[in-house]
Amino acid sequence: MIYSLVFLAILGGASAFGLLVSWWMIRQGEPGNGRAPGSTPSWAVFRARLPLMGFNLAMMAAGGTIASFVFADHLTFAWPGTLAVAAQVFLVFALEDASFYVWHRILHQHKGLYRRIHRIHHQAWAPLPLEYIYVHPVEWMVPAIAPAVTLVGLTLAQGQLSVWVFWIYLLVRQLHELNIHATSRRAVHLPLPLLGTPEDHALHHAKPTQGGYASIFQIWDRAFGTRIPAQKLR
Repeated sequence: MIYSLVFLAILGGASAFGLLVSWWMIRQGEPGNGRAPGSTPSWAVFRARLPLMGFNLAMMAAGGTIASFVFADHLTFAWPGTLAVAAQVFLVFALEDASFYVWHRILHQHKGLYRRIHRIHHQAWAPLPLEYIYVHPVEWMVPAIAPAVTLVGLTLAQGQLSVWVFWIYLLVRQLHELNIHATSRRAVHLPLPLLGTPEDHALHHAKPTQGGYASIFQIWDRAFGTRIPAQKLR
């Protein structure tokens, strides 16, 4: 029971924070993220998008709660060591981002999939933080398979999984998505090599046909030649 409650607290807390920051940015008349510097976000448009965002978050909450109960006997509160936790969290992020890159690129390059699925997210071309989840449900469900399989694999390999790995992954993932969907000047900038930045994602929303398909790391876009040079935003 405690596993699912903490999961819901992390997801709900991050979502509430994203909603609050989004509301504040609308109230302040924050400019767009690069596509249209003079534009301001609309509360009416954001409010119309809330049902889809709420539905997706409810689906995430239901899925995570069910998984917490199903795998409860294989979870432990034990802390296996900072290095072990960091390595496992990094592995989950790396495999998730690789699968996200492939799926995201397909969504952009396959016209039918873009029109039916991914176009919804790009209606928010200068998104507010919570609009990271303004997507067709299929869009987030497909790349969610990779972290789920990785966590299950770690559980099978070790016989159990430290619940801290899951909780840390979830918290960092939520905060990362909220951050890269904020306007670049309001986002937190971490000077870490090959880490995706808010500017990278702002460029992707501003010029969605030119690349920037990864979310967490720059390495995939760099390796496959799809990184958008920063100067193109200007």
